[in-house]
Amino acid sequence: MVISRRGWAITEDTDYERFRAAAAFPKSILHPAIADKVWLMLAGGDLDEAVFAAFKAVEEIGSNGRRLCCDLVSP
Repeated sequence: MVISRRGWAITEDTDYERFRAAAAFPKSILHPAIADKVWLMLAGGDLDEAVFAAFKAVEEIGSNGRRLCCDLVSP
């Protein structure tokens, strides 16, 4: 078994719980237009990067002339 850098970084119980909570975030509640770019960051605990990537993806969709409807957030 190979332990990743992030695995070695989880040395305290609180670190493990934080990682577990972030990894439990359901990808299905993200809009398909941003899910692939954002979910791995969320699961990895990189919340600020995930928010930035989500905003950037939405901006790119809008700048390409596509319209976003109220379906941006899945029910």
